[in-house]
Amino acid sequence: MEKENKKRGFMRIFNVFDLVLIAVAVLLAAALVIPRLGGSGEDTPAPLPLSSGTVQVRYVLEVTVSDEYRDAAKAGMNVVDKIQHYDLGTVESVEVRDAVRRITDYENGRVVNAAVPGQVTMLVTVVGRAAVSGTKILLDEGFLIRVGTGVNGMYGDVNLYGTVVSIDRGTVA
Repeated sequence: MEKENKKRGFMRIFNVFDLVLIAVAVLLAAALVIPRLGGSGEDTPAPLPLSSGTVQVRYVLEVTVSDEYRDAAKAGMNVVDKIQHYDLGTVESVEVRDAVRRITDYENGRVVNAAVPGQVTMLVTVVGRAAVSGTKILLDEGFLIRVGTGVNGMYGDVNLYGTVVSIDRGTVA
């Protein structure tokens, strides 16, 4: 009988539910502490100084827009990030092409490029100054740019969204 009372006394202090709550609290505390010990992650670029390590970067944005905006970007225009207002460089040239979409031709069983009526694709070449560290290219001390990066840029009064399709790192400026 005395053994049963001792077991019940222990079970009154800790039951399974209490142990689960303690484990959850320990996991939450670890989740809050561990990221702070790791430093800055890959997605959050640390600012690089734009000093003697700056290079001139030439990159091409592919922008598909309605035909009425075919003249929105012109050589000499300054491009500014719409969200955080980074200076992304100056438009060097603009090449306008018919917009195409890849579709499947089920009669022949091939994938073909078909024109998209009322739309054009602009290849906007932009030149800017960037800090380069390993594989990171940071425009204006903070805008991380890579092939495939989406750029929400302001070209004068017009906002255009494009994707980086190529980057050419220049020489140290």
